[in-house]
Amino acid sequence: MSTLAKNWNCGPDLPKEVKEVLRSSGLFLIEGAVEGKSGVLHVFDAAAKEADGRLVVVDIAHSDEDEAVDEIPLLRFYVKCFDTDSEKRILLCIPRATENVKKLAPVFS
Repeated sequence: MSTLAKNWNCGPDLPKEVKEVLRSSGLFLIEGAVEGKSGVLHVFDAAAKEADGRLVVVDIAHSDEDEAVDEIPLLRFYVKCFDTDSEKRILLCIPRATENVKKLAPVFS
């Protein structure tokens, strides 16, 4: 999904833009929450299924002012991804991720 590597308008329409990229990539959008193995309903900023049924999820983590996004949103995202068995996971960190998040993210993929 190299289409996601672009300059985003980071305003309130960002989740809509992400959903449009998923849709235009041939994925089937999921509206509402995704039920996990635990029975808990998880809300993502965008969720879709590939033709073969694999789940693709996207969350957008914002930080205050110009601060980097810390580990807490990454951990929340990981728990939701683990429970829903998502195979493709994208966490957008705006304006950027901390160095710890950059180190931890590959461990959770």
